[in-house]
Amino acid sequence: MTQHEERRPGGAASKESIGWPADESSLENTTRRSWTGTDIRDVVAGLAAGTLATPQPSVGRLYDGSCLLYAGRTNGLAGESGCGKTWTALRIAQTELGDGANVVYVDFEDTSVGVVARLLAMGVPASVIADPRRFVYVQPDERFVGVAAAEFMTLIAAMQPSLVVIDSTGESMAVEGSDPNSDDQVARWFQLLPTAIARMGPAVLLLDHLPKADTTAPSPIGSQRKRAAISGVQLIQSVKKGMSFARGQAGEAELVCTKDRAGHFVTGGKAATLVVNPNSSMPDGSGCDVTLANPSTNTWAPTKHMADISEYLETCTAPASTNKVCDAVRGKKETLGSALKFLEASGYVKADARQQGIDRVHLH
Repeated sequence: MTQHEERRPGGAASKESIGWPADESSLENTTRRSWTGTDIRDVVAGLAAGTLATPQPSVGRLYDGSCLLYAGRTNGLAGESGCGKTWTALRIAQTELGDGANVVYVDFEDTSVGVVARLLAMGVPASVIADPRRFVYVQPDERFVGVAAAEFMTLIAAMQPSLVVIDSTGESMAVEGSDPNSDDQVARWFQLLPTAIARMGPAVLLLDHLPKADTTAPSPIGSQRKRAAISGVQLIQSVKKGMSFARGQAGEAELVCTKDRAGHFVTGGKAATLVVNPNSSMPDGSGCDVTLANPSTNTWAPTKHMADISEYLETCTAPASTNKVCDAVRGKKETLGSALKFLEASGYVKADARQQGIDRVHLH
């Protein structure tokens, strides 16, 4: 059993049980029989006895230890261009890799250089990223049929990843020749790719865009079948005012739940906060600390204050006391104290033992 296998939902399909068709035209002729009824006696007994629980998010650990995505289901993340969706996806990938799980990243929009550079900047070890048993980057330029589909599903069966990211839905559908505004074609694409992957156990995260005319829309651009086909959680991400993402500056975004089939998140409520803070860990200065926090707990991150404190500490030649930091950086002492604690928890600063009653902090 792999380290993360216990997070897989019961009944996840194996490679042998998928019976993936040789080409798209044979989808209707598979031998699978799904209209003969399902034996639910074990489900009834398990729920009644309390030995079986309803689904809970188990992939994408947040700062407080709770999780964001559902294993064995399709999960959606939509937002405007530049809102930080890729940062969110890569932060989830980072936590999964850090927990010993495996990740597959299917990329229709960026390049391997862009994705790998971000993972390295976030502190993911190069040895982990380069290990094909742990992380696989896929950049398709052909339809998901025949040999291509069979090889990919064999890869998923062999790796048993906890997370598969598809970036993005629109570009993937374009490669398939599917119309994103067609209910039938959207439904068919979901069955062909993300739903088939989710049946094998991993949490599938679909990145998508919002309608340009309505940045507050509860679902991605195109057919409403996109939202209907989400079997996990649908999240809408937006940049916090004045906290846009750019190289070398702090950024922050909010993730709001617009659908959760299992009812773990409140529809219309904030599910997570994404925080990106630059640091000097990379030779080219592109290092960053990326955090997903649960806004319903006391893990809110005072992003700007964290960036200001980090910038100040980089100028210090010796550890600085907490009082000195608060005197040098603008802001309320309580907020600055919270920022220091957040930086310490993320491993960016280190607090020494108390010296004469004063905490001393320095870059770690």
